[in-house]
Amino acid sequence: MHRFNSLLNVLNDELQGLKDLQKLLVVEKAAITAVKQDKVDELQKSKSILLSRIQEYATQREGLVRSILQIEDAKKPAKASDVLLKCTNSKLKKQLQGVINTLRTVSAEVNEQNTYNSKLISHALGILSSSLAIVRSTPGTELPTYGDQGKLTSNVADPAFQKRKTLVTTA
Repeated sequence: MHRFNSLLNVLNDELQGLKDLQKLLVVEKAAITAVKQDKVDELQKSKSILLSRIQEYATQREGLVRSILQIEDAKKPAKASDVLLKCTNSKLKKQLQGVINTLRTVSAEVNEQNTYNSKLISHALGILSSSLAIVRSTPGTELPTYGDQGKLTSNVADPAFQKRKTLVTTA
């Protein structure tokens, strides 16, 4: 039972790390929408540290799962949910199941929020790139502006809608 309790502790630590990351992503979203670059940079450092800690928990989890399931082949997947079949203590089994389910849910939410924040940053870079194109343009240069029909009035592609990789290299 000791290994099952250790697994439960690691799963709870990993869950807490994900919840902390979830809170940080909400703050990051606010900083991105308020265009506070210093705050975004500061949060990026905190996010990196938190992700490292979560990765450490995931590595510990995988080691415990492999130990409990007696999996030696590194290529064979080791799922925490498979441990439930080996757990004979019903109370502990129920706790493990609850934490595993919550981990899945919170992990999906964190992934979704991180993707959303990434899109916000990409959009902000596009706006910045478009603004820079306007500022850098010389009089008489055709700018990618919109006409009455909501379509570009020039043949020049609007940088706001180019891929992020292009925006980063041109900005």
